[in-house]
Amino acid sequence: MHFKTELLQAGIASMTPIYGRESSYRVNRIHIPLEGKAKYRDINGEKILSRGSVYLLINGFTKDLSMFRDSGYSHIYLDFVSSPPLLSREMIEIALDENPYINSLVTLTRLLIEEGGRNLDSRLYVDRDCEVFADLEEVVKIIMLYVSRNYKANILENDKLERAVRFIHQHYREQIHNSEIADAAGVEQRQLIRIFERYLQTTPYRYLTSCRLEEAVDLLRSGKSVSEVAELSGYQNETAFRMAFKRIMGASPSAFLNKENQERKSICQIQDL
Repeated sequence: MHFKTELLQAGIASMTPIYGRESSYRVNRIHIPLEGKAKYRDINGEKILSRGSVYLLINGFTKDLSMFRDSGYSHIYLDFVSSPPLLSREMIEIALDENPYINSLVTLTRLLIEEGGRNLDSRLYVDRDCEVFADLEEVVKIIMLYVSRNYKANILENDKLERAVRFIHQHYREQIHNSEIADAAGVEQRQLIRIFERYLQTTPYRYLTSCRLEEAVDLLRSGKSVSEVAELSGYQNETAFRMAFKRIMGASPSAFLNKENQERKSICQIQDL
């Protein structure tokens, strides 16, 4: 499977929820227990997470992850999205004593976070402004390359969905419709919608919109104007882009960027205290 990954954030913490701009069904986590135990429920039932393994939690795992009552639990987390998305609901476990290479990456990950993380709410937190962020992003890519080679069956759960999302990622800048996506996947339109709802809890149209807005956010961050962003991310005009952005992101493009800048300044101020 050839896909790209984007690290959203990383850190060392006790059990914490996801924070970030991505909708929860797209977020994956490389989860590394340090102390204590936690519970995770996937399609095969409840499992115990404990030190000595690396766990890949896929697609909106937050509601399925919990800690034991009256027991402490700390872990390393690397939260990321992938394009195309990972398609399984089954947790992947990598035993460290059987994989010395992954074990060395875990050690490196902890050192990077301890060296470059920021103290925030009793946790070490790393975002894209930290010096070690790019290094951690490379760790995610290496681990996911290992996973894609050794656990392919767990990730590629539906070939038709994979063909559909690949088509969307290749053509989201164009004016494409469900009929074209269905043709690329080799299914009827009604079946296409059922597949998206089953595996990604969304529709093809909403998924297409999320791809366009992800691209739009990156373009806005790069300093491009709203009109340029609208054209480059697949919208027919600036008005349509502004309406879609505000509907999904909850703010206008300029307000969204201002909020991000304020949050970044707040984190830096906390670090300086």
